[in-house]
Amino acid sequence: MTKANIWDIWSRAETGPICPTKKFEIYIVYPKIKELVKTYEVEYDPETIVPIDDKLIDDVYQAGMELLLEVGILCTTTERIIKFEESEVKNILRALPSEAILGEGKDVNVIRSRTLEDKHPPSIGAGPSGGPISEEMALKIYQSYAQEPLNDNLNGGFITTINGREVKAGSPLEMYAEMYSTSLMREAMRRAGRPGMSIRGSQAVTVRGAMAPAFPEWGRRKGDCLHAWLLPVLKTDYDSLCRAYYWLACGYPIWGGGMPTVGGLSGGPEGTAITCAAEMLAARILYQASLCIGTAAHSFYTGTTSRELLWTRHLASAAINKNTNIPTIVDSPYITYAGPCTEMSLYETAAATIGATVTGGATLVVGSGRQGVHSDYCAGLNSRFAGEIKNTVAKMRLKRSDANDMVKNLLAKYENTIKERNPPVGKKFQECYDVATVTPSKEFLELYEKIKKELEVNGLEFG
Repeated sequence: MTKANIWDIWSRAETGPICPTKKFEIYIVYPKIKELVKTYEVEYDPETIVPIDDKLIDDVYQAGMELLLEVGILCTTTERIIKFEESEVKNILRALPSEAILGEGKDVNVIRSRTLEDKHPPSIGAGPSGGPISEEMALKIYQSYAQEPLNDNLNGGFITTINGREVKAGSPLEMYAEMYSTSLMREAMRRAGRPGMSIRGSQAVTVRGAMAPAFPEWGRRKGDCLHAWLLPVLKTDYDSLCRAYYWLACGYPIWGGGMPTVGGLSGGPEGTAITCAAEMLAARILYQASLCIGTAAHSFYTGTTSRELLWTRHLASAAINKNTNIPTIVDSPYITYAGPCTEMSLYETAAATIGATVTGGATLVVGSGRQGVHSDYCAGLNSRFAGEIKNTVAKMRLKRSDANDMVKNLLAKYENTIKERNPPVGKKFQECYDVATVTPSKEFLELYEKIKKELEVNGLEFG
């Protein structure tokens, strides 16, 4: 076994060791993660949200690699384990490009791998990012993100209804909603004078829904970046493999990874960080992902900016960025607990952006508010805020230790609200933007400048 190309992977999905899904989860994955946490002495430190210890970072990478090699990836369709040898994994990691080219023309965005405390700023992909949006507001919401110069790629949202009818997974409406959303994003880009921007991701649940707009008439182009995810934990299926192959065949860059859960099969933050690193490596090999996302969920909270999740994401991302040339996506600013036009939402965005930038994220995901479950709670101004912060952090060559102090100070301003499950509602897009002109309200802009000044007092040197 010397090289795992797509034919080898498909073959292994049908010839690998037989293993029922429950056995794989309970008797193989879970015990191995627990063992690796103990062996490598990975310990959650709530006071070090941005990883400073290089040995810990390297240990998480080695543990993630060991998890992938010893456990493999279960194809749930065939209940066979896809196994890899260390030599072929390392060969593939060396062979695949260290950059991804998204978009086209004057709007092309080259995303290069970054390392810890890198002086080159990451890019940003922003939008509703899977959050629910109404069909009435979708175009204006997309435009609010596309017109922000610091936003490099546009992430779609989930349009909840079409002509008043609920969009359901697997239905013809899901296919139409994906096609319609893609066409709206293209129109938003044209209105913003950025027609060559990349669309990043697909909101369709089913493979056929995701494939529906994959032709130019509906707006999808070769420079768009589509996702192929692992199933939790370290699993795939034929739908996921088909999705990845279709993107490759169409010439789209792929962003891939998994989403292990703190408090789930991967255990606490320690095991989840190791699993997250393993799944980024797995996506690189299994799906030939151009970008690998370091993400995790939480069993008790639906946002992405809690202390445990920031620690987990930043550590896993740092492990990959320090030890490979994979361009990584960090989605810590992805879903805030608070709604737009609130101090808390901006604090959350700042904390996540600072940590993601100094730990080497190549590109960030800035998404929706109110835990991503309430319609139209998203606004392009938040991506401007993240863009100014990531540029400043990179320009300053901010040290991880200083970044950690900043993130802790920001967490102190909002994390009790998460624990109390009472984050501020904020305002819907149509309440904090002038919908006719697609411009932020005076209240929103004043709040933006107020929080920027607070960050300056705490050490960020905006130019």
